Amino acid sequence: MWDRYGKRMAQIVKPGGLLAGFFFFGDTPRGPPFGIGKERLDALLVPNFERVADREVHDSIAVFEGKERWQEWRRG
Repeated sequence: MWDRYGKRMAQIVKPGGLLAGFFFFGDTPRGPPFGIGKERLDALLVPNFERVADREVHDSIAVFEGKERWQEWRRG
């Protein structure tokens, strides 16, 4: 469903708008949580968005610890 996610975010976020949230990076074919690779996320979002913030999360719950990042993406 990742492809659908990338396309849908491009549809609903207006140009200049922000897509912001916690992204879980990991190889988890079964979930939840459903992880994604950084390269895969870039492939989905970079055609329509520019990453403007990428911060480590220090207070994640155990299942997300060390794999969660706060990111903000600006719609082109």
